[in-house]
Amino acid sequence: MNYLLPGNEPLERMNLIIGFTKMAAGPQIDALVEHYVNGLPAERAAVRFGIELSNFIRAQRRLEEVATNIERVKEIDWARFGYQSQKQAISCQLSDNNIWPAEVERLVDDVSKKLAYSASHRQQLCHFANRLLLEKLSRDQISNRLLGAIDALRSYV
Repeated sequence: MNYLLPGNEPLERMNLIIGFTKMAAGPQIDALVEHYVNGLPAERAAVRFGIELSNFIRAQRRLEEVATNIERVKEIDWARFGYQSQKQAISCQLSDNNIWPAEVERLVDDVSKKLAYSASHRQQLCHFANRLLLEKLSRDQISNRLLGAIDALRSYV
C-alpha cells in the first residue's frame, strides 16, 4: 500500500520522511519533493533533476517503506492508547454545510468505493477536498484539482 499522494504532501512532512531514509543525493531528494509536494509526474521529475528513472523509482520505494513504517508505529501507538480505527466509517467532515461540499463528499465516496481505496487514501482525498473548499475556488477549479488528485491516486493503487 502506498501512503504518499503525489502533489498533495506537505513539504515539512516530506522533509521528515526523507530524513528517515538517510538519502544524501541532492538531485534525488529534489526530484522526490517536486513529485510529492508539487505533483510533477515521476518521469518528468527524474528528467528535470538529471537522475535515471530507475534510481528515482528505487528512491520512491524506499520513501514508501519509511512511510509504511511510520504508519505502523502510529497504529501501535493508537492501539496502545485505546484508539480504535473506524476504517469503514470515515467521514470527510467537509468544512461547509451547503450543497457543494455534499457533492464533493459524494465524489470522494464514489471514487473510494469504485477503486477500493484504503482508509488512508480516502482520508487523504477528504483532506485535500477540505483544503480546496477553504481556498474558495470555483466549482470547476475544485473539480479539476480533485480529479487530478484522484488520477494520481489511481496510478498508485
